[in-house]
Amino acid sequence: MRCQKTRRKHHGGRDWRVTLPNQISIEQRPAIVDTRRRTDALNIPPTQPVNQECTSNLRSRELNSLQNMIKSILARFVIPSKLILNRLKSRLDLSLENPELLVAQCAALSRMIPILYLLLLADAWMLVFAFAGRAPAYLTTHIALLLSALCIVRFVMWLRMQRVQITAERARRELKRTAVLTIILSISFISWALALFPYGDAAGHASVFVFITIAMIGSMIFLWPLRAAAIGETICSVPIFMGYFVVNGHPSFIALTLNVSVVALALLVVVMAQNRQFVHLVTAQIKARDREARIHQLAHYDTLTGLANRNTFREKMAASLDDSDGHLALLFLDLDGFKIVNDTKGHHFGDLVLKQVAHRMRQVCNEPGIVIGRVGGDEFTILLPKRGVDEASAVALRLIDTLAETYRLDDDRWVRIGASVGIAVAPLQGKDVETLLTCADLALYTAKAAGKGVFKVFEPQMETCVQERIRIEAELRDALDAEDGLFVFYQDIVDVRTGEITTREALVRWHHPKRGWISPGEFISVAEESGLIDRLGLFVLSRACRHATEWRDGARVAVNVSAAQLGKGTLASDVLATLVDTGLSPRRLEIEVTETVLLNNEQDTLDDLRQLQAMGVRVALDDFGTGYSSLSHLRAFTFDKIKIDRSFVRHAVDRPDCAAIVRVVAALGERLGIATVAEGVETQAQLDRVRREGCHEIQGYLFSRPMPSEHDAPIVAALNASTRRRAA
Repeated sequence: MRCQKTRRKHHGGRDWRVTLPNQISIEQRPAIVDTRRRTDALNIPPTQPVNQECTSNLRSRELNSLQNMIKSILARFVIPSKLILNRLKSRLDLSLENPELLVAQCAALSRMIPILYLLLLADAWMLVFAFAGRAPAYLTTHIALLLSALCIVRFVMWLRMQRVQITAERARRELKRTAVLTIILSISFISWALALFPYGDAAGHASVFVFITIAMIGSMIFLWPLRAAAIGETICSVPIFMGYFVVNGHPSFIALTLNVSVVALALLVVVMAQNRQFVHLVTAQIKARDREARIHQLAHYDTLTGLANRNTFREKMAASLDDSDGHLALLFLDLDGFKIVNDTKGHHFGDLVLKQVAHRMRQVCNEPGIVIGRVGGDEFTILLPKRGVDEASAVALRLIDTLAETYRLDDDRWVRIGASVGIAVAPLQGKDVETLLTCADLALYTAKAAGKGVFKVFEPQMETCVQERIRIEAELRDALDAEDGLFVFYQDIVDVRTGEITTREALVRWHHPKRGWISPGEFISVAEESGLIDRLGLFVLSRACRHATEWRDGARVAVNVSAAQLGKGTLASDVLATLVDTGLSPRRLEIEVTETVLLNNEQDTLDDLRQLQAMGVRVALDDFGTGYSSLSHLRAFTFDKIKIDRSFVRHAVDRPDCAAIVRVVAALGERLGIATVAEGVETQAQLDRVRREGCHEIQGYLFSRPMPSEHDAPIVAALNASTRRRAA
């Protein structure tokens, strides 16, 4: 850094100029720094160079001062300006968050902007006539033609937009284009008019002033639906308008300019308020329309699945009967096992399953014209217009297969249910809605009675079968209320080596006053479907434990538990209460469950079984090998006993594959330390076979048939005698 002493005549004094190496100079005037005093104090002559250390400190202080001054300017002016610009940009942004508002704005502009273009065209050509012959032709006619052509193109475009249905995305594009073109046209028209101003006399000047005023205020009025365009037009036109006439204008023009500018700003406030009212009005209309749509949705569609509800399905079915000349197929579908999921897992997980069911049904029934409805908790109907029995049967098979797949509830829980389907076809089974629904419902009832997971086409004799099941349900309920006609029989389970009775299996029997003995296959399924299985199971458990306390040989008693009784958290407490009431030791009670209870692999079901084992109750896996066999069941829970299904034991003598299955299961039980029981042993050959294969216990007619307890034996004998007399 070097110091130079200079003298300026107009100041009459000395100035010191400090020149930095990077060509930046900072003037230090005598009012701020008295260099001479500083050099005198340091005892350095004025013309003598300042030492290097002093020069460096001075430069550092000056740079810091300059940096702080720049930061102060940025903090006071630049940063607030950025905030203002960002806020203005957010106000002018056109997002798709409210697409219906964008469409409404575009529709309103399509009615207003054509009028604005007509106004601008008329005003512009009046200005051309005012300056004709005074200003050059390129400045009057040529530019006016160019601006007019652009206005006409946009005029036609907006007229066409009035007759078409536009999307939200297109409306957004048009609104953005309009906001940009508004600024461009505003600057173009005002600049053109101001370019004509020097060529005019007093009347010409007045024409320019009036033209700009009309164009500026008219644009604001007609652009009120689009806030971005109104604000942009004001920001661009008012400063140019004021700047030109204030700097170059006559005092009278200055006063008029200020007056018009104030009016324009006031009009902008009015336009903004009108725009807010427009937005509020459109938003209110949208909300009202959404409420109406919601009410319509609630009235006509199921809120959980989105499928048609009962009334809507009936209406569409009636319309389809008329449109298809009465030819259609109706499927009535009911979910198998859903009630267990809903009762054990809760309604939340039940709703998740229903949503997945609806999704899968839509995937299967995705052809045009097909209608799916939810008419009950787990009941659905499918309308297949212009379809016959073959097409309906194919759809039913696909639905059964699809709905039988696993349903995931969360990361570590899943369930499996099934579906049964009843089919009715018009006009074969009926020509009206009620008749077809009744026939399909009867066919569904028959399908569920046939073992579930199947479909049935309506046949006339089905009505008799359904009425019979309804009668069985009512009479079984009466029998449970009175505990009359229900008995518990027992079948021995024998040790294959010693021949001793180790366990007796409790089997429920029902004697009807008029019909005699009713097969368990008839009333057990009715009890499960009607919800009577809990009462029936508790009845058998109580009777079996009470009878077991009277057995002198100390054998265990085995009681079957339905899948519907598990997973509710009540089985362990019911068993404990029964053991306390009857006085039976937990070690003498054995609970038998089938593999179906483990299909869902639900924690609640396994918890029930573990609670029973913790009490000392034994748990056996019944009918192992029928349909759902999986080694994962043996891994999920440690059973005390495995019972091999009678279908394998019956054919073990003459079918090597059945014998191999018996051998493998027996060996598996031996390895796992689980006792194995061969069910259905009826001949000596079967006994010899299962003994060679390694089974520990056997059960079947070869040793004993189900027999009543000692207390019930006389009553059963009397009932059998009465039945024989009536038959004779």
